[in-house]
Amino acid sequence: MSRLHRVALGATIGTLAALSRIPFAVIPNVQPASALVILAGAVLGWRVGLLAGVVVPLVSNAVLGHGPWTLFQAIGWGGMGALAALLGDRPRRWPLAAFGIVAGLAYGVLMDAWVWLAGVRPLAWRTLLPVLARGVPMNLAHAGGNALILWIVGPRLATLFRRARNRRRVVAFDADPDDVEVS
Repeated sequence: MSRLHRVALGATIGTLAALSRIPFAVIPNVQPASALVILAGAVLGWRVGLLAGVVVPLVSNAVLGHGPWTLFQAIGWGGMGALAALLGDRPRRWPLAAFGIVAGLAYGVLMDAWVWLAGVRPLAWRTLLPVLARGVPMNLAHAGGNALILWIVGPRLATLFRRARNRRRVVAFDADPDDVEVS
C-alpha cells in the first residue's frame, strides 16, 4: 500500500469515525468511533490506525468543543488504533471484542488522568483514586459499547477495509488538471 493510499484511508476512516461520534454524544462514552479506529489499525496497519485515531478528536471536537483534552483524546485514540495492529488483518470476533474492552478501559483511564492533572487539587496520589472511581461507569460504557459494536459489525467492516486496502488505483492530481498521475 502506497504512502498516499495509507494517508487517504487513515484520514477518511478517521473523519467517518469522527462524524459517527457526533450523533452518539447523547449516549456518554458509547460510540462507534473507537470501533472504527480499532478496525483501521487491525486491518490496515498501525500507521493508518494511528492516523485515524488522531483525526477523530480533531474533526469531531470542531462540533463538540476543542480544549486541552483534545491532545489526550488524540493520544488515546491514536494509541488504540496503532496497538490494534497487533490483532492482525483478519481479527476474529472474540479477540476483537476483548481488545475493544481493554482499549475502552485504557482510554478511560487516560482521560481520567487528564481530569486529575487538570482539575483536581491538591495533586496527590490520594486524590487520584476518587477520580478513577468516578470514571468507572463511563469507562465500562465505553468498553461495553466497543465490544458490542465490534462483535456485531467488526467482521463485515474488516472485509470492507480489506477491500479498500487492496484497491490499487489511487489518483493524484498535479497543479495542471490535464496531467493526471495514476499509481
